[in-house]
Amino acid sequence: MLWYIYGFWIALAALFAAAYRFGGRTERQVATMYLAAAIGTLVLRPALAMRWRDVEPAILLVDVLLALGMMRLGIRSGKIWILTASALQILSSLAHLARAMDPTLWWFGYQLMEEAGSYPMLVLLAIGICQHHSRKQGQVVASAVPSRNDLSAWQAAPTPTEPRSG
Repeated sequence: MLWYIYGFWIALAALFAAAYRFGGRTERQVATMYLAAAIGTLVLRPALAMRWRDVEPAILLVDVLLALGMMRLGIRSGKIWILTASALQILSSLAHLARAMDPTLWWFGYQLMEEAGSYPMLVLLAIGICQHHSRKQGQVVASAVPSRNDLSAWQAAPTPTEPRSG
């Protein structure tokens, strides 16, 4: 394995522990889905010599199940970071469709499209854990990723009313 693969597993393990220590129910569910998908990919992945040559149906199944789980959780919770992670996972799932539509697609392009969202999804989970922990501690933390419950980030400025003439 290469350094970026070791780095992914270390970051995933650290975030899994952090989700169970500092996160809420949603963060723990996301961390568990990530870990299950990573282990499923590791177990179901074809031999190294055959990897990325054709569409990998087992990996496609893992990717689609993770995307569906993330979308369901994101819609139910309304947290923007989960919906963003869901979008990244959908793009990863679409890599398989691109390979099926164009079998001449360079193997590295297929691999890059399929794996590109992995680290950003971990960053989004870390943001979710930090947001939950700061809310739980009663601290206000400025965030580039507002939650659905933070209406002030989404509401337009009020328009002034004109006084009645009369």
